[in-house]
Amino acid sequence: MHEGSIRIRVNRIVVHTCISQESGINQHK
Repeated sequence: MHEGSIRIRVNRIVVHTCISQESGINQHK
């Protein structure tokens, strides 16, 4: 019944993975 909290949790995970990937690419440069 807590679809909102699950969506927020998933969104945070997606944002965190995107930021970590971008930082990793920047470091390789």
